[in-house]
Amino acid sequence: MTNNKLKEALLSKKPVVYRHFYYGEIKCKCVNAIRYTVGASGEILVQAELLDKNGCTIMIAKPEDVYEVGQ
Repeated sequence: MTNNKLKEALLSKKPVVYRHFYYGEIKCKCVNAIRYTVGASGEILVQAELLDKNGCTIMIAKPEDVYEVGQ
């Protein structure tokens, strides 16, 4: 997802899919937050905080690994 699409998903609270290299596709309830952190070399990293389907677990994902449901 691009940064703008991530913001739209955050505001709409629509379900998203996290495509993990090991676990495959994980369906999530919504984007719970957008995180900005500093990387090891001083660059700003954007991360998506995803809420699982049960609403109990938070996952941190790279925006490029998060997709709208149906894509």
